[in-house]
Amino acid sequence: MINVKIARLMCDGKETYGLIIDGNVATKDSIIHETGVPLPLSIMDFLFDGWYDEIKDKISSTSFQDKFEKFRLLHPLPNPSKIICLTFNYPKHAEEQNYVSTKEPVIFIKPRTTLCGTGTVGL
Repeated sequence: MINVKIARLMCDGKETYGLIIDGNVATKDSIIHETGVPLPLSIMDFLFDGWYDEIKDKISSTSFQDKFEKFRLLHPLPNPSKIICLTFNYPKHAEEQNYVSTKEPVIFIKPRTTLCGTGTVGL
């Protein structure tokens, strides 16, 4: 099984999304070019309208030409209405924070304004 990550990316002031394997990126445009599958402009449409299923069998034959370092990683979704989180559902993480892990995970909500991309400053 291939370990693929899906990410929203910025390169030269242009936002895109792509697949990442071992530090190499196949952008939306290169996937379209290589597979002939007309992927949507939006990562939201890609994620939630079944487009990954359209290309998953073609990933192993896709060339991942760009190095990840060429891109700036953006937060995963452009405009979520809310962020729902689980805390301390991993005992090791709770231990790292000097907390006791609960038997049931704790659910909490954060405002969408808490999102920031790599290297950005929260307001």
